[in-house]
Amino acid sequence: MGLHTALTRLRSQVLLWLKGPSALKNPVVFLALYDADPEGLIEAVMRLYGSNRDYTSHYVHQLVRHHRANPLITLYLESEMGGLGRARQFLDALAGSFDRPNPFRGKRCLDVGANAGQTLLAFCERGARAAVGVEIDQARYETARMNLDGVRGEGCQLEVYNNDILNGGFIRTLSTFDVIFCLDVIEHVQNPRLLVHHLSSLLAKEPEGFIYLKVGNPFCYKNVLAEPHYQIPGLVLLPHELAKVYYEASCPHDGLNYSVEAWHSFFGYEGMFRDEGLQCRPLYDCHIYQKDLDRYLRLVEPILVKLSAFCESKQIAPGLRHEVEAHVRGYLAELVAVFDRYRATGDPALDRLIWLKYFPVDSELIVSRHSE
Repeated sequence: MGLHTALTRLRSQVLLWLKGPSALKNPVVFLALYDADPEGLIEAVMRLYGSNRDYTSHYVHQLVRHHRANPLITLYLESEMGGLGRARQFLDALAGSFDRPNPFRGKRCLDVGANAGQTLLAFCERGARAAVGVEIDQARYETARMNLDGVRGEGCQLEVYNNDILNGGFIRTLSTFDVIFCLDVIEHVQNPRLLVHHLSSLLAKEPEGFIYLKVGNPFCYKNVLAEPHYQIPGLVLLPHELAKVYYEASCPHDGLNYSVEAWHSFFGYEGMFRDEGLQCRPLYDCHIYQKDLDRYLRLVEPILVKLSAFCESKQIAPGLRHEVEAHVRGYLAELVAVFDRYRATGDPALDRLIWLKYFPVDSELIVSRHSE
């Protein structure tokens, strides 16, 4: 090792020591550390997130290669590498919604849309008998394989498949599962009813078995203001073909395809599972008060103004803009009418509808074969 290289590495190690984890959150510092001593940076990331070398090295090099000029580079790092910590926290929080302390211990668990395999690792840590993932994207599948390397043989059967959850032939090769997760996947598939059918067929018949489905709620004002994937106002309310045209007009040079097929409300997904003979409950339930309605109406007031400003900034064609605005106005008119009916009647059914259709940012369903 030359003197210059040794001194450069020493400086990077001193910087890491002085700044600690905060050095990995500053894009300028992060890139300086990478350029000076990539292996030292990778080791620091491993220590911070508890990840293995192959997975960490692969991701950090890919991140710098593709996003060096992106000011969000360290946000992407946290989003990826912090996934295991978030999965641990979420599984522990989810366990609190059941009348048993650990709904994962001794269970066969499936994660649909496994991504980098972080949830599979969290299943294993909580005593799952098996943790199986399905990931359709080849690159994400290979990343998951690296992330899971070395975890095998620790008392949990761990596997990830590169396949399509809509593939009936593949589904028939799988055994049933006690716990099935499907997070932020169903809005991307062309046939959500087929996905629901496959999830239902894979759910074990034991009374404690459940499916957890999470998906963005298209009728929450936050998602109307900024669609969950692309942050475009009004996009979440549009049918697929119109949404695609509006997206392409809004982001003509980003090189990304519009990947959402359809959004449904909590009640839409609930109906799909009921058609399969399964019972659904929301992960969180709540009662709506008059003050909640007033506050919500104040929050939706800026939607049309922000939509208009966005269309102006992106130079959206008048005809397309009119179509988008029509869907947003329809949403606002429906919301006001439902709120007014609830004020006039206090109908408990409207209480439930308002809470589950308009308030949560995500629709979260616990699905089982038996009422809980």
